[in-house]
Amino acid sequence: MKANQFAHGARRAALLLTLLALGATNLQAQTADKPLYLDYTQPVETRVKDLISRMTLEEKAQYLNHVGPEIPRFAIKSDKWNQALHGVVWTRPTTMFPVSIALAATWNTKLIHQEATVISDEARAIYNGWHTDPNFQGEKRV
Repeated sequence: MKANQFAHGARRAALLLTLLALGATNLQAQTADKPLYLDYTQPVETRVKDLISRMTLEEKAQYLNHVGPEIPRFAIKSDKWNQALHGVVWTRPTTMFPVSIALAATWNTKLIHQEATVISDEARAIYNGWHTDPNFQGEKRV
């Protein structure tokens, strides 16, 4: 009788382990279907850590450049934009300001703020113009 109880307990334990293993596999599949970095309910810091942990060293290095490549496996699109450090570099006329070190030498924080406002206004105008232009060839975001 004790042997029969032992066999029954062993079968229950095996069944429990099998169910746990299946549950863990299912959880991993769900995680693979929707990675943490795409879960908008998670805090930004958590999502960023998850994304960076998935990137190769080469991908991380490439993304230090503001015109880095696209990474399709993460659905990361490169906007091929520019840093606008002292104005928006564009094929059409835009305002170019003195280099940042020269502006910093003025110690005029109001002037620096005005410059940053002009740069951001021009950048938004160009970006919005792209998306209202019927000849725009890129991805239109809503």
